[in-house]
Amino acid sequence: MYEIMTRITLVGIGRLGSSLMKQWDQTNEEIGVFHPSEEKVKGFISNYKNGTPVSIKGLPNTNTIIMALPATRIADFLKQNHHSQVTFVNMATALKTSDLQKEFPELQIVSMKFVGHSVDLFKNGEGYFITEQQSPDDIVDLFTRIGEVRKGDPEIVNEINKLATYYGIKAAVELENELKLKNYDQSLINRALSAITPEVIKSYQRKDLGHFAQSVADEVKESFKR
Repeated sequence: MYEIMTRITLVGIGRLGSSLMKQWDQTNEEIGVFHPSEEKVKGFISNYKNGTPVSIKGLPNTNTIIMALPATRIADFLKQNHHSQVTFVNMATALKTSDLQKEFPELQIVSMKFVGHSVDLFKNGEGYFITEQQSPDDIVDLFTRIGEVRKGDPEIVNEINKLATYYGIKAAVELENELKLKNYDQSLINRALSAITPEVIKSYQRKDLGHFAQSVADEVKESFKR
């Protein structure tokens, strides 16, 4: 593999990695990409004009490694790529950076936790990220190019995402069950789940509900007071 020096390397080419790469590519940010499979890297970067392949030997030569990996794979990756001169960015919401730092005290590890869903980031950009107060400016600037970065406690993201996921699925299951009880066609149920409900939630958040939806919102809010 032909090696080009890159300042930033993305590790992880799943949904989050793809979403990040798409948004950075639109800002003309050059991003290196590492994956154990050379063929997968080639296939991945073929979708972007500013992606370059990085081999395992090239990882120590990058400044920042963004780990868009599942929480269960990060420790193993760090054990295999133990580069003290590199700043590692932990994006796994379920894995505390403080725990990683205890396990790898000689490594530089910072958090950049994404609040939201990777599909939304892929389609719309405008990400929302939380990082520590002491995060390096260059890393904050990198993520600011594709959204908003807030400095604070990154570990709250796990709770926010869990609650949002729980109540989102709960609402979907309850709606689906209610419509099935009324013997509605599955295509209508799917439409309610995929189009009506998400748009109602967005309109509620924007305080832009129509008359009927607002009356329903008022009724629901009143029921919580009882």
